[in-house]
Amino acid sequence: MKTFLGVFLIMFMVVTSSGVLSGFMTVVEAQNIHAQIINELEDSDYDSSVAQTCFENASKAGDTLELKLYMTDNSIRTVTDASQITSSDEIEKARVELKFTYAVAFFGIEQEHVLSGYAL
Repeated sequence: MKTFLGVFLIMFMVVTSSGVLSGFMTVVEAQNIHAQIINELEDSDYDSSVAQTCFENASKAGDTLELKLYMTDNSIRTVTDASQITSSDEIEKARVELKFTYAVAFFGIEQEHVLSGYAL
C-alpha cells in the first residue's frame, strides 16, 4: 500500500509539474516575442515592412498583435494589420499589445493573457 501511494504521488507530481512548466514556457516565449517586437519597431522607426514581419511572427506563434499608434497630431490609431500603417513619419510612439493563450491541460486551465508595453 505504501509503495502504491508513493508511486501514485510521484506520478501525480510529475504530470502536474510538467503542465505548469509547459505553461511557464508559453509565457516566456510570449515575453520574448513581445520584447523582440518592441525592439524591432523602435529600431526601424515603425516601418510598415518591419511591422508586417512582427505581425507574421506573432501569428506564427499563435498570438494576436495589436498596435496603438500615437501620432504627431495627437490622434490614436489602433492597428491590427501592417497594411493599416500609412506613414511611419507621423508616429511618435506605439503601445504594443500581444495576446496569448496560457493553458495547463491537466487542470483544464485556458486563459487569454495580454502583454503590453510601449515602443518609444
